[in-house]
Amino acid sequence: MKKSILLGTAALAAVALAAPQAAQAGETKIGGYYMFNMVNTQNLAAATANMENANYMVHRLQLNMDFKASDKSHAHMVVRPVDSGVLSGADSQRNVGTTATDANWQVRQLWLETEAWGVGVKVGDMPVALNDGILADNDTTGFGSILLSKNIGGHTLIGALNKVVEGSTTAGTLADSKDLDLWILSALGKLGKVNYQLTAALINEQNGLVAAGVQPGLGLAGNGLGNKLNSGTLNDYWLALTLGGNAGPVELTGTAILETGMSNVVKGTQLESSGTLFALRAKGKTGFGGWNGYAFRASKNFTSPNPGANQPHWSATWDSGGPGAQDLMEVALTGAPGDGSFTAPGFAANTRIATDTSNMYGLGLGVNVKAGAWTINPSLDFAGLTNDTVLSSTGLTTVRANYDHAWGGSLVLSTKLQEATTLALQGTFVDPHLTAGGVAAGVTDETMHYLSANIKMAF
Repeated sequence: MKKSILLGTAALAAVALAAPQAAQAGETKIGGYYMFNMVNTQNLAAATANMENANYMVHRLQLNMDFKASDKSHAHMVVRPVDSGVLSGADSQRNVGTTATDANWQVRQLWLETEAWGVGVKVGDMPVALNDGILADNDTTGFGSILLSKNIGGHTLIGALNKVVEGSTTAGTLADSKDLDLWILSALGKLGKVNYQLTAALINEQNGLVAAGVQPGLGLAGNGLGNKLNSGTLNDYWLALTLGGNAGPVELTGTAILETGMSNVVKGTQLESSGTLFALRAKGKTGFGGWNGYAFRASKNFTSPNPGANQPHWSATWDSGGPGAQDLMEVALTGAPGDGSFTAPGFAANTRIATDTSNMYGLGLGVNVKAGAWTINPSLDFAGLTNDTVLSSTGLTTVRANYDHAWGGSLVLSTKLQEATTLALQGTFVDPHLTAGGVAAGVTDETMHYLSANIKMAF
C-alpha cells in the first residue's frame, strides 16, 4: 500500500486522494509483509585498518492498516513493529522499542482522508511524491502535512503545507518564528496523450529557527555551505515539470527542475546559488521480458527540498531495498569529496554536498528476463560528481580537474515459493574511482558489495 502523489506514464497514478481498497463501511483491514534477509556486505569506499565484511541476519514486520468510516472518510496507518531487527540471542526474547535509538515500533505513516464541500482533504503523516519522485518522495515514511485537492475537468489541483520542522508548540517561546515550512502547489493530468505534473514549491524558515551566522542546515546541505547573513528569513523556490508518454514502443518520463537558490545566506555558496536537475526514464518490452533505463544530471549547486530519503529509486545498485539495505552507489560518491554531512575514512570535510539529487549525474540500464519459474533482473550503472570542490573563505573553489566517479551493477533473481511468498537472491557491486586529493595518503579505493538472500511473505 503506497498512496502517493506520483506521475506515471501508463496512467495518472498520482490521484491526490487515492481510494482505499474495497471495504464495507466501518471495516478495518490489516495487511503488510514479513521479510527475512541474510546479508554479507562491504560498504566502505575507502580502506580502513579492519576491512572484514559484515555478515548478519535481519528481519522486518510491516503492518498496513485501513480504517473505513464511509466511502469518503477513511484513515490509514503503516507500522513496523520490527524494522531491520538483527537476529541475535539463544533461548531469549526480543525487546523492541525499549531505547531512544531503537529503530523498532515505528509509526511510519498515519493520515486521514475525507472530503469537504467538494474538496479532497488529507491530514497527518502521509505519503507524498512529486514529479516522478524526483522533486520530493516520502520513501517509506511520510510528510507531516495538510493537503487539499480538487479535480476540475480531469485535471487535479493540489495545495499542501508540510511542516518540515515544528519549532515549538509552547506559547511565548517564539512558537511561530521557529518553524520550517514546505509549501506546495501542483497541477497534474493529461493533455492529449501526454501525462503531466507541474509543481511550484517553497521552503520558508521563519525568523529564529536559524540564528545569524549559523549554517542553515535545514536538511538541505552539509557543513559550511552558507552561513545565514542576518536574523531575517530563509526562502528557497523550486519549479518542476514532468511529462510522460509513449514514443512508439518506448514509455518515457522526463523531469526538469529549476531551483532559485536560498536567500539570506553567504553569496557564492551552494545554498545561495541557483541550480537545475534534468532526468529521463525509459522502459519497454522485449520478446524475453522488458528493459528500463535512466539518466540524470543535477548541477553543482542544485539542492533538493528533502534529500536523504533514498530518492529517487534509480536501480537496486542505488537502493537494494528491504531490511539491512545498502545504498552503495550513493554512498560511494557521497562518502567521497562531495558531501560534508558524510565523511568516510580518509576523506576531506567541508566539501560540496552531493546526493542522488544534488551535484551528481548518472545513467543506467536494466533488463527483466523470465527463465522458467525465475525472474532475472540485471542492471549496469555509472555515476559521478558534477563538480569536486572544497569551501574557501571566498566561496567554493575547484581543487582538481578530475572528478570522482563509480561503476556499479546489480543482479536480482527471484522466484515464487508459495502463494504471496517469494525468494530473492541479490548481488550488488560498486567500484569507486576517487581522484588524488580525495583520499588521504596511503588510503586506497575499495570495491564495495552487497550480497543477500531473502524470503518475503505478503499478507
